Amino acid sequence: MILVLMPLACWLFAAPPGRVRTTVAAVLMALVLFTGATALGLLPFELRLTSLVLGLFLLAAVPLVGLVLAWPVHTGKGGRRRAFAATWTMAYTLLAGGGSAAYGLVLLVSGPPARVPPASALPAMPAGLRVATDRDGGCDRGSVVHCHRELTVAGAPDQDTTRVLDRLRGQLTSSGWPLTHHEEGPWVGCRTHGLLLDAHQVCATLTVTGSTATISLSATDTR
Repeated sequence: MILVLMPLACWLFAAPPGRVRTTVAAVLMALVLFTGATALGLLPFELRLTSLVLGLFLLAAVPLVGLVLAWPVHTGKGGRRRAFAATWTMAYTLLAGGGSAAYGLVLLVSGPPARVPPASALPAMPAGLRVATDRDGGCDRGSVVHCHRELTVAGAPDQDTTRVLDRLRGQLTSSGWPLTHHEEGPWVGCRTHGLLLDAHQVCATLTVTGSTATISLSATDTR
């Protein structure tokens, strides 16, 4: 949180009084709230890393733009203090702005790290079906990071489980999941989930075990 608040503090110390100081401070405060909400997981999963990188980059860049608009900051009463704060602001811009841009480039080239897929990656359940259990399986970490979530789906008490599976398969297929069936095996399909820097592949596996229909969601990171 200190990293997020630092640009605002540096700006308030560096900028001379005036409209530019107030306007840039308001923009920085909005970015602090936006970036803080992202870091706390309050923004949609599909845009979380993109929002975090964007927020950190703008927090670094906006004070520098403000200094250009408010220059010179070193004149008048308190000029020496403002000049010192302006130096810190420019150093922060180079380090934090460059770091967030570099991290964004890494995500763009190699994709985001594997995370447990959210249930929202699936379309809404067909009428008459409901998610009975939703288990976050966490991530198995090793040379390959594998994250997974398991959902069991129930229909009416007298509804055949195979019929439940058929309806789930139809719902996923119509929503863009390219499901394929291996002989005497489960239905499996993978698609891209998330936007921009958050785009990654999530796979869904549909199975019937006894009287239970199960959807397993998984994401893998081989880096």
